[in-house]
Amino acid sequence: MFKFASVLLFIFAAAAAEYVPALVWQYGSEHGVFKAEPALHKYSTDSFRDLLTKQAADKDLIIIFAEENLSVEDFNWQDISGETSFPKLSETTKGPNSNFYSRVDDPFSALMDLQGAEWSDVKLSLQLPSTILKKDFGSKFVIVNMDDATDFEDRPNLLKRHDEIVSRALDAAKSAYGKVLAVYTGHHSSWIPEELAVRRVRSLLQAEEPQNGSRFINADNLAYLYYSSAPTANLGGNNISLTNFLEATAERTEENEDTVTMYVTYDYDGNNVTIIFPFAETSRGYWNLDKISVQWDSTEYFLESTGIYAPFRFSYHCSIDTVFSNGTEEGNTDSLTFTDFQIEPLVPTDEQGEVRFRDAYDCISFFTMPIWSGIFVSLILIFVLTAGIIMIMEIKVMDKFDDPKGKTITVSNTD
Repeated sequence: MFKFASVLLFIFAAAAAEYVPALVWQYGSEHGVFKAEPALHKYSTDSFRDLLTKQAADKDLIIIFAEENLSVEDFNWQDISGETSFPKLSETTKGPNSNFYSRVDDPFSALMDLQGAEWSDVKLSLQLPSTILKKDFGSKFVIVNMDDATDFEDRPNLLKRHDEIVSRALDAAKSAYGKVLAVYTGHHSSWIPEELAVRRVRSLLQAEEPQNGSRFINADNLAYLYYSSAPTANLGGNNISLTNFLEATAERTEENEDTVTMYVTYDYDGNNVTIIFPFAETSRGYWNLDKISVQWDSTEYFLESTGIYAPFRFSYHCSIDTVFSNGTEEGNTDSLTFTDFQIEPLVPTDEQGEVRFRDAYDCISFFTMPIWSGIFVSLILIFVLTAGIIMIMEIKVMDKFDDPKGKTITVSNTD
């Protein structure tokens, strides 16, 4: 009976094990070459900790990039053109100074239990490489929790954005420290049971249109931005599509705390494209956004638009294209276009803790041109019908009739 219970306990423990992949790099030490490992070998928490303890002994920096969820399927995913979710990391892992462990039982716990480790948490942001170059962590054990996922960003785009940040952070770490051990892993496996996967696919099939490029942006809980497809810009004669979102920040102005400026940064062809939204307060209790600026390739473009305003505690929404432009030169106009554009400054979190827009102030008023046309035609028809009824009512009936059997009625000229 005891043996049977032991076997059951072992089976349940094996089933409950959560295997997460781990990608490990090391630079600048005598332990810089990894031994070849079987591709499908399983590592326990203890064996993975022992392996890293040996590699971390002479390192000046041990940095962990921890996703909330990660699985082997994330590394195997490819789009139609054959591009993976990790184009930058794929290049850095071709040499002997890196190794990929596909199945590790709770690698995050193994890292937390490294001997003498006092971990410093670092916020994930676009300035992460600059923070690494400053070398002011206070400890050589650094963890970066990559927990900035949103409901409006699909999995491949999220991983591509993290791939860019991790690649730049590794370059900065090699430059600043020399001897570095880096680990890219996750807290949990992102594998989804089959029943949930089938239901998820069915839900996607029910969507009327694919939300390609749609994104909800939360800038430090001070301003929100949403669009249904990636913004397109014509800057200096170059047509660009802003698909690779990096980060968004916002700050209040010193003169007026009710005035907010939002900075949204994208990556295009290796250069940052930053859109600056300066929200202004009007004297009537409204906020407006009549001008923005775009910084790209060492040039700042000032663009304007009209009609983007709303009362405080309202968001602004426009389902048609919203265009910011300068119109300085005919045929060479700089512009930035958003589709299904919605924006709002100073939006607090609601009572349930959810981040969402408040009631929208739409760019299309209730009485649109088709509605006004229908009202105008209806008024004309009502006028014609009323005039016709009045004319019919004005017709008077004769009060004298001829009697065919009686004397003929004659009317003299004098009557």
